[in-house]
Amino acid sequence: MPHVLYQFVPRGNNYSTANCWNQAHLEGQTVYIANRNGGRLDIRVSTTTHIKVLQNYNRTKANRARAIRYKDARLEKLFGKSVKKHFYRIPLKNIREIVKQATEKRSERVARRQKLDIAEGARLAAHSHIRHRHKNYEELLEKGIPRAMARYLVDQRVNEIVREWGSTKEKLLSPNKHLKSNCVVMDQVL
Repeated sequence: MPHVLYQFVPRGNNYSTANCWNQAHLEGQTVYIANRNGGRLDIRVSTTTHIKVLQNYNRTKANRARAIRYKDARLEKLFGKSVKKHFYRIPLKNIREIVKQATEKRSERVARRQKLDIAEGARLAAHSHIRHRHKNYEELLEKGIPRAMARYLVDQRVNEIVREWGSTKEKLLSPNKHLKSNCVVMDQVL
């Protein structure tokens, strides 16, 4: 029986890890799972399998990069159209800022969430943009005011801007209606 050398394949490159795993199984080879750094799972596959995957990785790199650019551009376009549809009087500058922020790669922002409808993501991103760019929300947080209270304090003005941008259907409801009783105290702090 020939001696097989194994190559360590760390997590981090999804293409490499997934294809090493698949190629090894297609060839009937054993894949070893390595537990590293408190639960991080890496794998070990035969060196020949690893070399095949790396060669294919390099051969298809340009096509994969082109496909990713196309997918990202399509997402940005659809997201921008959705923002414009929901807020028909929104300034173009704000659409660009919202789209750039919401579609940032590896950010878990609303445009990148698979389970969130694009229309809902556009609405949430616009509200977040207004809160952070057009109000004193950041200043309130810097003063140590809890996030829920800071949101409550800027909700009314956020709703006014939403209406200015042409959305009459929606109103941002504060998730913390019970905080109304604290407003007198907060006014004294501010």
